[in-house]
Parts: sequence; structure tokens; C-alpha cells
Amino acid sequence: MDTVKRLWNKNFAILWQGQLISDFGNAAFSVALGFWVLNATASPGTPGGDVTLMGLVMACFALPEVVLGPFAGALADRADRKRIIIAADFLRGLLFAATGAALISGIFPFWMIFPLAILSGACAAFFSPALSSAIPDIVPKDSLSRANSARGFSTTLSSLLGNSLGGVLFAAAGAPLLILLNGMSFLYASVSQLFMKLPPVKRAGAKKRMMRDMADGMRYAFSTAGLRTLLISGMLINLFAMIGVTLLTPLFNGTPGYGAEKYGLMMGSMMAGAVAGMAALSAVKIRADRRSAVFGAAIMAMVCSTVPIGLILDVNWLYPLAFLAGTANAFVNVMVQTIIQSAVAARNRGKVFGILATVTGGLQPLSMALSGAIAGIAGIRPAITAAFSLLVVAALPLLIDKNFKAFIDSDADEAPAAGGPPAGPEAVPAPPLPDEAE
Repeated sequence: MDTVKRLWNKNFAILWQGQLISDFGNAAFSVALGFWVLNATASPGTPGGDVTLMGLVMACFALPEVVLGPFAGALADRADRKRIIIAADFLRGLLFAATGAALISGIFPFWMIFPLAILSGACAAFFSPALSSAIPDIVPKDSLSRANSARGFSTTLSSLLGNSLGGVLFAAAGAPLLILLNGMSFLYASVSQLFMKLPPVKRAGAKKRMMRDMADGMRYAFSTAGLRTLLISGMLINLFAMIGVTLLTPLFNGTPGYGAEKYGLMMGSMMAGAVAGMAALSAVKIRADRRSAVFGAAIMAMVCSTVPIGLILDVNWLYPLAFLAGTANAFVNVMVQTIIQSAVAARNRGKVFGILATVTGGLQPLSMALSGAIAGIAGIRPAITAAFSLLVVAALPLLIDKNFKAFIDSDADEAPAAGGPPAGPEAVPAPPLPDEAE
């Protein structure tokens, strides 16, 4: 079968190019969103806009993925993944296109951004585990790392262009046009993916077993010691990182000499670093017994490059730091995704990715919602510095925990075929899932 013989087969190419386009539109929209909310809520008392309200809007985009993650992951293991991917992109396309058109026509009240955010976030919640669990079904197993690098390359390239141009386009054309562009990009992706073929996931008793599947996935994830460390540390890293990242928008919006254009350049620098990281991963094969060392170095580089951001006054110094952070983040994300895809059986992959999204992102909506209040008490720059400094504490278990080292250093070929945890001297085996024992 063509889909298992080579990486760049028809199905993977269709998926890759569709997501390249939609990721570009979404990146440009993400830049415009924060500045649009701040401009829309500006008043004589708060000329820079309402930072707390901006955080609440962003929290609404993130919350559905946290709440729906386990259910969406279980559904990805039961339902047609192709239909989930297409439906999620199509619905987001309709939402953003209608919103952009309404804003251009002047008939979109501000409060409508909240239901838009929740509905869009719900679509993303179902899309992410379906996509992540589908990739191993359309590429050879020994090409998973390259496939994730190629997928990450398209995401980061789109983000590089979207973030770099988003600030410029926002200043030149305004948010409504960027939101409409985002909707059109999702609609294009959904139509192109109609021509993609994915092998069906055959499961019996889907309706009766859905809740049981969710419980099985949660039990599996937290009974594997290395994976448990990843989930808990990932949750704390995302909590602190999101506070700092959310406050970058008001920092650039309210600092003389900064502005939306330079915010776009900084985010573009970060995405350029991610592209460099993906390119390096595509060209160099990391030995199984060296994964934890490379992963630890990437974590340290990511933390060290973000801590000084709130202290630096000259915006030009932020660009190289953002580049380094993007490179390190690319290594971390691709390595984690590849290990999970290799070690977990196809019929359980969606559950694990859904739980990963829920647990690691569980506190993100809270951090987004509270970021404005924290900045109001401590100030924007001190809040950013404190949030990024706490990344050191959150990342420490990933550097010293032996169970995590065994988990990430274990070779995928050593993992039980039934989807148990990767082999490793310190790994705690999870009891078999019921469907695997049958």
C-alpha cells in the first residue's frame, strides 16, 4: 500500500498542504486578535485597552480543548478520523468567514467574540487528536520523526509568515480582513482534505464504550511513570509560559517604539527558529539513548531564552532570544509527539493525545484569564519576568526524573505492540486496556 511505503505519499501530501494554508490564516488571526480586543476596549481610563478582558477572550479559545480533550481523543479512536478533520476545519472556516464579513459590515457586537471563541476552541479540541493519531496511519513507522518534522515545518513556516505579516496587515487593513482570511484558509483545507484517504478504525460498541475508553486512557496515561512526569510538568510549564506570552501583546501595545508590527517581527523570529529546529531534526537522526540528553538541552535553552524577555528594554534584543526559544521548542514538541505516536497503538492513540492536550493545557485558560489581573497588581514587565522565571521550577522534573529519562530514551520498537508503555528500566507498566486484552 502506497501510504506505508514512503513518507511523501498522496495522503500525507494532501494533509500537509491543507494544514499549511489553514495554519497561515490562523497565525495571522492570532496576531490580530489581541490587538483588536485591546483597541476595541480602549477608553480614556484605559487607553491601552482592557488587558483582563483580552485574557478572558483568549481563555475562551483555549478552554474547550481542555474540557473536551479526553472525549475528543476517545472519539478519534472510534469514529472516522478523516470526517473529524474535515468537519472541524469546515466549521471553523464558516465561523471565521461569517465573523469577518460581519465585522466588515459593522454588524458584529463585541460580546459575540465569546461564543465564537468557544465554538472555535471546540472544533480545535476534536481536530487535534484526530490529526495527531492519523499521521502514523498514512506514513511508514520509521518515518514518523520526519513526518512530525515535516508537519511541524509547515506549521512553523505558516506561523512565521502569519506572525510576521499579521502585525503589518493588522496595522494596514485591520482585524476584520484577517479574520475573513482565516475563515477562507480553513474552508480551503477542509475541501482539499476530501481527497485524502485514511484507513478506518474498526471498533465495536462505540456508544456503550465511550466513557469506558476515556477512563482507560486516563488510567494508562497516569500509570506510566515517565508519561506522568511529562503530563504534570507540561501542565505547569504551559501555565507559567501562557501568562508571559499573553502579556506580550499589552507589552508591545503599550510600550513606545514597540507596536503590532514589531510584535509580529518578534513572533516571526520565534517561528523562524522553529523552522530551523524542524530542518535540523529532519536532517539529523537522534539515537534512542541520546534523546533525553538532547531533550534536556532543548528544555534548558527554551527556559533560558525566555526568562530575560521582561527585563530587556531594547526590542531588537528580543529577536535573537525569540529565535532561540523557537528552535528549542521545535525540538521538544517533535520529540514528545514522535515518542507517543511510536509507543501507543493506533486504536488508543487518540485517547492519549486527547488527555495530553487536556492535562498539559488544563491551566492555560486560567492563566490567560488571570494574566491581566496579575499585571494590574505587579505590572506587565515584572509579571512577565516572574512567569518565565517559574519555568525553571516547572521544567526541573524533566531534567532529573529517571522515569522520564527511561521513557524518552526507550526505542519505539521495544514498546509492546498492544499499545503499552515504552520499555525502559524504570518505566512502570500500565495494566492492559480491555480492548487489547480481548
